[in-house]
Amino acid sequence: MKLKSILWASFLVLCMASASLLVGMRGSTAKPPLQGFTLYITQTAYPSDRAPFLSATKIRQQKADGSWKVQTSYRYGRIDIGYGEPGRGVFAVDEKNQKLEYLSGSSARPLADVVWPIQPGYAGEETILGYRTYRIHWENNATGEYSDTYMCPALQGYPLRMVTGGPRSKTVHEAIQVVLGEPDFEAAPNLPVSTKRFEEKMKP
Repeated sequence: MKLKSILWASFLVLCMASASLLVGMRGSTAKPPLQGFTLYITQTAYPSDRAPFLSATKIRQQKADGSWKVQTSYRYGRIDIGYGEPGRGVFAVDEKNQKLEYLSGSSARPLADVVWPIQPGYAGEETILGYRTYRIHWENNATGEYSDTYMCPALQGYPLRMVTGGPRSKTVHEAIQVVLGEPDFEAAPNLPVSTKRFEEKMKP
């Protein structure tokens, strides 16, 4: 798995490649009710040749029904907006061309019912912002690429921290604030949908 794929998995989340994690990862059939929440996230780059810097900030709003909105503000002023709608898909908004880019499918409980301590790569527990998280580790010995993802069962299984890196740099996505409660945001705008990016990603 390429590092690019790991990054894709988490925050367009990430949870975009989460479908690949879910094969064989379901535990009990009991499904407790989900909690809506809003996360404030920093994205920090740690290059080997200069000082660390804040590359982006994110606001992720996630409803109890599994639908979500992410707004990413980059250090040079660009703002990206993405949506996830169970049963419909994950979309990035292309403001310039006034369309939605289809990125992947989406379900209501993609990570909420996973029993993390029995999964491949489980590497222990850590408390982040008062929440129990389970660290899932992946590495490629041949390339030196790795990821550590800290999954939080109390927040629909969403990670509160994700570290991806290689021999010369790493990037850390980390929640700095959690606000519980059903967020208020509108559904993805009613724009034409393009599947070009999805089709390119799926090419061998």
